[in-house]
Amino acid sequence: MKSLAIAVWLVAGIARATQPSDLSCEPEPSPPPGATVPLNPLLFDLDAESLTDSSGNPIATSPAPPPWDLDARYRVPVQPLEPSSSYAITYQLGVTTASGTFVTGATNDTQAPTAPGALWHAHADNANQFAPYQSGGCATDEAELFGLQPSADDLTPQADLRYNLSLVLADGGSSMLFNELSPQALGDGGFVIAVPYGLEGLPGDYVLQARDLAGNLSAPSAVQKVEIGPGCTFASSTTGRREASLWPLLLIVFLGRRRSARATPLDSRVR
Repeated sequence: MKSLAIAVWLVAGIARATQPSDLSCEPEPSPPPGATVPLNPLLFDLDAESLTDSSGNPIATSPAPPPWDLDARYRVPVQPLEPSSSYAITYQLGVTTASGTFVTGATNDTQAPTAPGALWHAHADNANQFAPYQSGGCATDEAELFGLQPSADDLTPQADLRYNLSLVLADGGSSMLFNELSPQALGDGGFVIAVPYGLEGLPGDYVLQARDLAGNLSAPSAVQKVEIGPGCTFASSTTGRREASLWPLLLIVFLGRRRSARATPLDSRVR
């Protein structure tokens, strides 16, 4: 019985081990081609030297200020852009690039979106049905889903809002786990945020926040509690690894029985 308990513990440990997917997901650049943006846009995953005005003159950019200094791919124009003007950009798409344009509106954007709603949580049976980053050709072995009540913004269309997912810490703060998440529509008219690779094996309290095209960040959603389900199956699904196989357990039990069969008084006398 003791060896069986150790075997069960070992298999459970294997199930909780983190195994990132071999296939990566890349979020879409922002702003998307053809968008109308404020005069102070937040640029994500663009070639830093590629922003030009309609005459081909380069527009200087610099690293984005907090909270977007977490990633070097975030940049902002050094000076506000001109109103009602067209700008050309080069998008970084994995190992390739693509050209596009966006146009500016009339003003800066300083108003944050409304807080989103985190309505429910579920594990995706078919992770790639909810590939969160379509332009990156995302393929992942696990995905966690959060039902979304979308935010609203005064200048950014709802479809162009991006979302962050954060873990609520014991001291009341939060730790951002995923950013640049785009919502997906469900067949019943609802929306879902798909989180690639699961939640790193950590049940807890999670919140969503929305950002607009200027980088204004909404207040967090109400807490969505994520718990371990019956039989600890949820614990394995949140690590980016499939449920553990019983073969390691059976092998350990088999080997244990073979060792027990050899440890007889006759064997002891022979030695």
